[in-house]
Amino acid sequence: MKKCFKMWLCSLAVLSLFAACSDKDDTKGGDSNQGGSVAGDVQMLSFGFYAEDNNGAFNSNYTALSISGNEIKVAMPDEFDKTNLVARFTAADGSTVTVNGVAQVSGVTANDFSIPVDYLVTSGSNNAMYTVRITKMPSWSPYSTCPDATANDIVLRLHPETGAPYVAFITAASSTDARRACVVKCENGAWSYVGSETGISEGRPANIAFNFDMENNMYLAYTDYAAPTAQTMSVQMSSGSTWSYVGEQGFTSTKAQYIGLGAITPSDVIVTYSSSSKGEEFYQRTAYCSFNGSSWSAGAVPPGRTDNPGWYPCVKRYGDALYIAVFEMITNGAPSMYKYQNKGWTTLGEVIRSADAVTGYRSGEVHFDLDADGNIYMLMADDGPAGDGAYKVCVQKYDAATGAWSRMGNYLNTGYAAAKVPGSMDIGVDPSGTPVVVFKDPNNCPAVITFDNETKDWSEPVVVGGDTGIGNVSIAFNETEGYILYTDTNKNLKLCSYGVAE
Repeated sequence: MKKCFKMWLCSLAVLSLFAACSDKDDTKGGDSNQGGSVAGDVQMLSFGFYAEDNNGAFNSNYTALSISGNEIKVAMPDEFDKTNLVARFTAADGSTVTVNGVAQVSGVTANDFSIPVDYLVTSGSNNAMYTVRITKMPSWSPYSTCPDATANDIVLRLHPETGAPYVAFITAASSTDARRACVVKCENGAWSYVGSETGISEGRPANIAFNFDMENNMYLAYTDYAAPTAQTMSVQMSSGSTWSYVGEQGFTSTKAQYIGLGAITPSDVIVTYSSSSKGEEFYQRTAYCSFNGSSWSAGAVPPGRTDNPGWYPCVKRYGDALYIAVFEMITNGAPSMYKYQNKGWTTLGEVIRSADAVTGYRSGEVHFDLDADGNIYMLMADDGPAGDGAYKVCVQKYDAATGAWSRMGNYLNTGYAAAKVPGSMDIGVDPSGTPVVVFKDPNNCPAVITFDNETKDWSEPVVVGGDTGIGNVSIAFNETEGYILYTDTNKNLKLCSYGVAE
């Protein structure tokens, strides 16, 4: 299903949702966002653009989610006329606010925000300058809710041919023994199961992984509590609606956790995992098995990889190659990246982090995506630039032409306090080649941050979807479409869709 949405329609849909996760006060004095401290009591405390102040130019309110130092960023749809906008703001008591010497009245004075605007806040002999920039808002709108499924763990993939979202998940039964692995798809907004509604797995699963191969076959891997040896790994494959085991059920020689899965064809499938039991081979270390069409190989350390403890694998297929990221669970650890192609392994980078960081955040998953030129965008967190253990979210870019890794822009403003990292996040590359990050924000709302190719830095976060109390989030794009998936407070699956201008 190939769908394009006009950019202005998607933007209008998002307008009514943007404020849904906000508990800010809409009175003329502005909201309660706290700004950065400057000299004395000279501070800009809040800043935004409100519909009632702007004569119907838009239908919702757009506020700075945070004020970083002396810079204020407000995300708005790109198609809005920004040449005559009225800002609503609050400053410290007793201060005055001017722009180019002209006194500013909150909710009254208009300025041209098509370019950055400098606000001077003055109190006695103290003053501070704040630069206000309007950044681009991505165009996301609610798409569909799956009414019949409740989920704990989720994996989102788009069908290589139709572009339809497919979701693998573990059912959210109250009893762990009653949980099962399922797959659903969403076509033209309608959801249906791929395989049995009561579950693809015969018993309790854990650590699910899900992917398509080049022939559009689906593969589902999981820790299998119903296997002949409990908690070993099983893989099932489907070319339509029925599922069957790839090789034997429970084929690994050890218990399996931290599972990754990728497939080129039915005769070229790999899984990555580590053992969950002390004393077993590959305990907390990254191993892999390959399937040749008839049997699985014995577990082994991927060729070229240092035999470190490795967790949180992420595997994605691009063309006839698989890309595998693993977090190195070592002192001052960080993710490493590998490429599997023609049944051979290549190391693309080891212990990847910002040049000014000492260590990566070892309690968070690793996510990445590729653009059409083969550049990799890896979402992670590290403790740069101070190297003090205060973790911040960043994106490391692999330049396919040079083979070099570097941080892309500054650290992302996720709205969390110092050293806090979102509990769930993901990254995708949109049809224009722009990286987009989705995460669970401090209010437990789904939010997105987009890389601005003009400023060469990341946008301010924008809430999408209109839900609070969400669970995990995921994002996926193809050449024309994109989807954000999350679970709401009732553990229902929800999709937001991305609109591409015609």
